[in-house]
Amino acid sequence: MPDPRPQAIYACSQSELYAICTIGWTSFNENQPDFEAFKTIYNATYGTAALAEVEAAKNLPGFQERNEATETTYILLGAAQAKCLMQWKSLRSYIKSSFPADLQKPKIESAGYDHYAKAANKNWDETLLLLTAGQHFIDNNTAALTAGGMPATFSAAYAATTTAFSDLYVQFTDFEQDEEEATDAKILANNKLYQKLLAMFEDAQIIYDTNAAKRERFVFAQIKSMITNKPGSGTIPADSIFLLGKVLDANTFNPVANASINTTPNGSVVTFSAVTDNSGVYEMKISGLPTNSSGTLDVFAEALDYQPTSSPLSYETGKKYELGFELNEFTEPEPPVEP
Repeated sequence: MPDPRPQAIYACSQSELYAICTIGWTSFNENQPDFEAFKTIYNATYGTAALAEVEAAKNLPGFQERNEATETTYILLGAAQAKCLMQWKSLRSYIKSSFPADLQKPKIESAGYDHYAKAANKNWDETLLLLTAGQHFIDNNTAALTAGGMPATFSAAYAATTTAFSDLYVQFTDFEQDEEEATDAKILANNKLYQKLLAMFEDAQIIYDTNAAKRERFVFAQIKSMITNKPGSGTIPADSIFLLGKVLDANTFNPVANASINTTPNGSVVTFSAVTDNSGVYEMKISGLPTNSSGTLDVFAEALDYQPTSSPLSYETGKKYELGFELNEFTEPEPPVEP
């Protein structure tokens, strides 16, 4: 059975881990002779090397740095998909003007209509199926479509937008995998720091068995308490994130009051929600997530007389995020094609 992906073994935030390690190894360096007298591996360079390892782990790409390529490509992918959907809608229009009314339903379905609803909801795989079916229909019905008004350049333009979307999708999935590898590397480095620090702390409990003040300098929970209890240092729990933002009208950019924001984390039966105030502002704490974890949430926004929308949020627990929404006014859906 293959090894599972690594999980953080430290019960604190990443920033707290680095701070505790720095404080712990600084205390070690100040008392290094006592440690070396107890165990010879604790030589004059041991603490310096440990602090260098802390800096090396800290300098591994953080979450936002790891996520940048994925998030950027996601935005570009959405824009490319919008062009593809518009091209498919154009194809549907050409079908309507090229075939009699009683044949339009099977023709439009043959061109991929069954994939359209999921594709329009940013399902990339369904988008590819939609585009592929559309291209097949163009290739198999070029003469009829041309007679119905399809420009001679449309087939090439349709294929070009499809290729652009497909290429971006390949990049997006590759960046997602790169991000996962970098996340695992960061977690493994942090776990190694934590294990090495605890090993030194355990020896310190023996070395300073009769010196309580010294002994407490080498207790993980004691140092963590010292950091987190400082005035103004309020932290978000390691199983939570804090989300805030503003909801605006997409056309007027006026705030939308009483808009509902909600999300249901993967594997959770609890839906977290918030409602915007008169300024269109909302705040929401999402808790009960796996401790020291990262992932993606689908966050939904809806309001009376507006079309609902959603946005993905890549997160790490213990952090605060801003996520805004722009809502379009509701419009009547296009009537279905009569069979």
